[in-house]
Amino acid sequence: AALIQKLLHGETSMPSDKVFELATINGAKALGLENEIGSLESGKKADIVFLDLNNVWNSYGSDSIYSNIVYSASQENIHSVIIDGKWVFKNKEFISLDIENIFEKGKQELKKLLQRVATY
Repeated sequence: AALIQKLLHGETSMPSDKVFELATINGAKALGLENEIGSLESGKKADIVFLDLNNVWNSYGSDSIYSNIVYSASQENIHSVIIDGKWVFKNKEFISLDIENIFEKGKQELKKLLQRVATY
């Protein structure tokens, strides 16, 4: 969203903090879930991603944490994840997920999807 707007309307048209809001609270609002998710508040689900931005690729040329998250962070920056108040990924390791089972179920679902697509 940000890059398209910048191309069309100039580089200041979509500041990184606004892009971050689009991805968090405004995304929740678009889904009608702003009372459950989208921001860190008492009573909401604790879905939190902890990022490690101390990497050479995260020097986006700005001191803004939002710019570094929006324009240069990737899955390699994920340090830990809490979903609905439970640690699922901590210190760059899965805690409560059975990865082999997830891959197996993923393969099964992909096979079903490909079979459905083949019938069209």
